Amino acid sequence: MPPAGTLRTARIADDPELAAVRVVVLTTFEGDAEVLGALRAGASGFLGKGVAPADLVKAVRTVAAVSVLHLSRRSSLMLAVVVSTLLFAALHLPTSGWNVQCVLVIGTARVILLVPYLLTKNLAASATVHMVDDWALFGSAAILG
Repeated sequence: MPPAGTLRTARIADDPELAAVRVVVLTTFEGDAEVLGALRAGASGFLGKGVAPADLVKAVRTVAAVSVLHLSRRSSLMLAVVVSTLLFAALHLPTSGWNVQCVLVIGTARVILLVPYLLTKNLAASATVHMVDDWALFGSAAILG
């Protein structure tokens, strides 16, 4: 199926009558542009045709399991951000000597670093904000002692 067909198929999520339908794109076009285009068009998943059958089944089951929650795409994204932020911060607890304030600082920093990517879909923007954030924190720590 050509990329345009993939994107047209994925856009069924825009139709109110078909809003509950989830699309997993299976295609030979596996470039970043095609993946991002399909996901932006509303696809719930994207797989290349070389995918192993077990991985295809796993992808369909994952999309179906998420669909059971009846969350919109935006709500699903927000839930993913919250859960991944808490997990990311929790994984840093041993490094900070189990200081719970670490969850707040690292969790907040994670959201600050994620927002530029979500707004621009550009990793360079997120990396730039990451460097500025790190230098600001390190500079503040050096100045404050």
